[in-house]
Amino acid sequence: MAKKITLNPHTQKEEKKNLSSNPIKYSKLWILLGLIVGVGIIGIIGNMTWLTYKEMKHKKQEEKANQELEEVEHFIEKEQYEKALMGEEGISLGLKAISEQYSTTKAGNLANFYIGIIYIEQKKYKDAIPYLKNFKTEEPIQACSLALIADAYSNQTQYNQAAEYYEKAAKHQHNQVFTPSYLIKASQVYEKQKKYKKALNCYQKIIDEFPSCTEYKYAKKHAGRLEVLIKYA
Repeated sequence: MAKKITLNPHTQKEEKKNLSSNPIKYSKLWILLGLIVGVGIIGIIGNMTWLTYKEMKHKKQEEKANQELEEVEHFIEKEQYEKALMGEEGISLGLKAISEQYSTTKAGNLANFYIGIIYIEQKKYKDAIPYLKNFKTEEPIQACSLALIADAYSNQTQYNQAAEYYEKAAKHQHNQVFTPSYLIKASQVYEKQKKYKKALNCYQKIIDEFPSCTEYKYAKKHAGRLEVLIKYA
């Protein structure tokens, strides 16, 4: 059986005396705790204020960038590409400035895509590629951007990179509207490199995965041709 521990009454009186005779220690402790809690609350309020400020600043940037982009779109519609790219004093900054100055906004991101398209139109394929690569979105338009990168590489006879980006475009949000056309382009690039098996695989994907697409008959025809070519190569 455990022995009951008891304190000597005299010892208990001494402990109480010590505690009551030294109230400074306890007052300092409470002051310290108060300071810690106070600093914590101020920190939370400060963080909330900073986040609110950042959100407001970003919102203003989005609004300004959208306004600038709207002005540029008028130039694009009229095919005034140099003005669209470089802007016009008193009217618009231009796509390049929007891309740089508002890089964290949606409009700044979209400006990269517009610049890429303009350079493709002007056959400045090398210039188009970095802007198209900087364009990032989860929307279906991303596949279009990837395909344009592939077009730019293909027009420079850089077929390895072209095939890679056509395949990336085909994989992005897999669907029967766009995916078959990207696979056909990939197949054509592979064929230029005499990579007939890879070309055939692209056509076979269309046949297997998109039997109701408009490119189905085209894929069947060229798959058959490549099978013969591979057999007698």
